[in-house]
Amino acid sequence: MLSGTNSLILGAALNIGTNTIAINGGIALNAQGNAITAGVLNVSSTGGIANRGALTIGTINLTLTTFNLLSGNTVTNLNLTSSTSTFRAGATVGSVSLDSNSSLSTAATAHVTASVSVSKPVRKSVGANKSEAERIAAQVNAQLSQGTPSLLSFTPVGVPELQRASS
Repeated sequence: MLSGTNSLILGAALNIGTNTIAINGGIALNAQGNAITAGVLNVSSTGGIANRGALTIGTINLTLTTFNLLSGNTVTNLNLTSSTSTFRAGATVGSVSLDSNSSLSTAATAHVTASVSVSKPVRKSVGANKSEAERIAAQVNAQLSQGTPSLLSFTPVGVPELQRASS
């Protein structure tokens, strides 16, 4: 893991197979145009890869950062949390997931080959006041520890079941 003011300058291509590269804070990796292959790339804060060549990454997890995909970048899964990404011509991604104020720009639909998921954190009030919410939380925790359905759990219902129930 590279963080803070640490830096790594690549003199050749970097291939770590299915292992993880983690970059936190500051521009920590200067690829000097060399290719990078990894199972997972985690980039957070203002971390990034300068002067990069082709990327072949299984999963890229971005948190609180901007990270653009360039021509020759191939990514299976791209997950953005409070982050921004732009796909340049020639970049391909299988699936994209955007959470918490993230944004993605792409000039062509062919950049994403499988799916896009957009979600927003949900915070629901479970009580009229703090003591009632604490009581309900204790009840749910007890039910979960016993392996029983909790007060806040649900069971998915298919369309045929809904149709039978309404007739």
